[in-house]
Amino acid sequence: MVRPMQSRMTSKGQVTVPAELRRELGLEPGDRVEFVWENGSVSIRKAESIVRKLAGSVTPPPGRENWTWDEIREFTEREVAKDVLRRGRMIDEG
Repeated sequence: MVRPMQSRMTSKGQVTVPAELRRELGLEPGDRVEFVWENGSVSIRKAESIVRKLAGSVTPPPGRENWTWDEIREFTEREVAKDVLRRGRMIDEG
């Protein structure tokens, strides 16, 4: 059944999702939403987590299949730090 719901847009383009719709969509503070434009109509839905979207899309390097989450986090932090340092040198060298 179609039940129109209204909300007022602020000067910054923000709208409040009505409480009933938030409950139906399972939206919580901080959740992301997607607006889907199709055939002149817009629908809103809860956005899929980027983590869920990427799950299984990257395979670990050989020998690292059984890393713990802490090992993955530490490895990632080290690699990001190396990348930041490398990019900083690239900017300095201009």
